[in-house]
Amino acid sequence: MYPTDPLESPWKYDGTYQARHLALLDLIRIAAGGGGSGYDFDLLNQEATQLLIKGVLDDLKAKDFATEATLLAIDAVLDAIKVKTDNIDVALSTRATEATLLNVLAELGGASASSQTRTSVTVNNIATLLASSNADRKGLFLYNDSGANIYVGFSNTITASNFTVRLQNNAYWEMPNPFFTGNVYGIRNSGSGNMLVTEIQ
Repeated sequence: MYPTDPLESPWKYDGTYQARHLALLDLIRIAAGGGGSGYDFDLLNQEATQLLIKGVLDDLKAKDFATEATLLAIDAVLDAIKVKTDNIDVALSTRATEATLLNVLAELGGASASSQTRTSVTVNNIATLLASSNADRKGLFLYNDSGANIYVGFSNTITASNFTVRLQNNAYWEMPNPFFTGNVYGIRNSGSGNMLVTEIQ
């Protein structure tokens, strides 16, 4: 397993990682008295021994150990990946603020209104127009002041049995968001009475 004289040819000049280590191991074995107690420090302090140890250390430095070179490269790659994912997060949030959040604000009822109209509409037993189609509608409020039920819907074909909302006397209804922007109708079973209509835009 060990060469006869690790400092002589070919081991001294071999320069390979394995040969240097075998030579160094053999020197340590000899210095330790063949495995006994006590070290021969004079042998370990010889110039040839020091050169051999230096050669082994140089070999170790030349190796691409993960703790020295590879991990630094991996760290750099991981840092680059983190930067790219951070940029993706920023890009996504930028898109949201530019394109999406205005729509979200409108869906949540955050869109502001600058004007309103209030009317009192007489409703009878024929479908009656309460509010005309309005693409800028941002809210519609109905108050039944007729003394009887009024049935509300979004078509002039509504009846007392085919409707969307039934408002009892003195009842109030607020159109939910998203707002329907078409015509809104009301009808009574019989007789007539007033519906108070407020529209904002």
